[in-house]
Amino acid sequence: MKRFLSCILVFVFCLTLVGCNNNKNKKDHEIPEELSKDLIEVEFWHAMGEANQKLIAKIIDNFEKEYQEMGYNIKVTQTSLGNYTTLRDSITSNIAAGDQPTLAQTYPDHVALYLAGDAVRELDSYNESKWGLGEDEEQYIDGFFAEGKIYDDKGTLYSLPFNKSTELLYYNKTMFEKYGWEAPKTWDDVVTIAEAFKQTTEYANFVKAKTPVAAFSYDSGANLFITFTQQWGGEYTGYENTTGNGSQMGAGWILFNNAKSKEALKFYYDNYKAGNMVTSAFFGTEYSSDAFKLGQCIMTLGSSAGAGYNVPADKSFEVGVTTYPQKDLNNPQVIQQGTNVTLFKCEDAQEELAGWLFLKYLTNYESALIWVTGYDEYQNIAGEIIDPAEGTAYFPIRKDVYSSQKYQDYVAGKEEDAQGNVKYNPTVKNLAAKIGFDQSEWFFTNVAFDGSSIARDEVENLVSRLLYNDHSGKNIDDVINELYKKTVDTILYG
Repeated sequence: MKRFLSCILVFVFCLTLVGCNNNKNKKDHEIPEELSKDLIEVEFWHAMGEANQKLIAKIIDNFEKEYQEMGYNIKVTQTSLGNYTTLRDSITSNIAAGDQPTLAQTYPDHVALYLAGDAVRELDSYNESKWGLGEDEEQYIDGFFAEGKIYDDKGTLYSLPFNKSTELLYYNKTMFEKYGWEAPKTWDDVVTIAEAFKQTTEYANFVKAKTPVAAFSYDSGANLFITFTQQWGGEYTGYENTTGNGSQMGAGWILFNNAKSKEALKFYYDNYKAGNMVTSAFFGTEYSSDAFKLGQCIMTLGSSAGAGYNVPADKSFEVGVTTYPQKDLNNPQVIQQGTNVTLFKCEDAQEELAGWLFLKYLTNYESALIWVTGYDEYQNIAGEIIDPAEGTAYFPIRKDVYSSQKYQDYVAGKEEDAQGNVKYNPTVKNLAAKIGFDQSEWFFTNVAFDGSSIARDEVENLVSRLLYNDHSGKNIDDVINELYKKTVDTILYG
């Protein structure tokens, strides 16, 4: 989304508060004491793909049936917008038109944008009412729950956790074993393996065929920039100007114009020029997994939730999974990813209440277990058994799910035949879920404010321009300085 559009929308937000399907200014709200037994329609917007939509449909079926048995008639409609950028921009546009969904999947910087229009419902009022979470609140994993309270100094709750993940390294285990390479732990290890890969027959064959080839590829340019900045000791964004070179943007500061951040980016650029490290754009694909499955790269860094996409359909090689490489093993850093779910202000108090009740249900024990493992412990509404292999590989958002035997069996790859014989055969998805969550003590997050979403878009562009624009005859330090200035100016002024 362009900066000028964001400014216009923020201006619109400041003029009027909007609710679900209306433009009425409604600063205060009363929570109904009773839920209506008339038909209540709830819209849930997200960015999930077809496989995950099936799991959401299962949760919706369970929710609707439970309330039907109590005499209520709530209809939840899920709508996928395809990807997170389209989801964000569609919600922003619909807020301006007074036609946003009841609730939606949200990143923190998206919530900050919606809060600029006062379109998001704080959840504390519901949580403190008869409809609240109660003791269930203690079951949410602390760090995931806390992310919904980062928007002001009061710790107001604006979201509940939904799908959580991180980034992991996937590698061609078959080739690693062939050449005796160990899974890398540091970026220096990655470079060493990349240099060795260039001496192999496999690499030579791709070069001979004039097919793009490089040992390592990163999926997300934005995550590359942000995590490398963090690992190299720089700063990305914040609420205070701690670097002396910060640029203020609303309630936040753009801080990445610093020497450590530039040093990190230059490391990646130098290894790109050496033919060691690229991003998916190098292969002309949206995701590095496409090139990985064809052997064009032997290491790829991507989401733990996307583990299954890295497995070749023909099983031509075994996929290994390991932790995110580090600059300093004594100070490990890896980004906490994933979204929450946010409730929007609605003119219809019954719709908003039903939205809150669905949000609670979406994140309760039964639903959270379905979401991460595919296993429905209690009900089978649609008459269809969901294969546990269809679990999402996202992390449990709840302590009771994480500690459950079903989840522990899932990540261990437990299989049991009709005779009761048990074996353990963890898949790449199982390994990604386990190894990814094991990194949780390394997780970091960034502050979210109106404009931080734009900053993320623009640093992704910065990485792309650095790697793939022609800088012939130029000093790379000067190029990086120029790109940084252009990026900051674009974020601030459009």
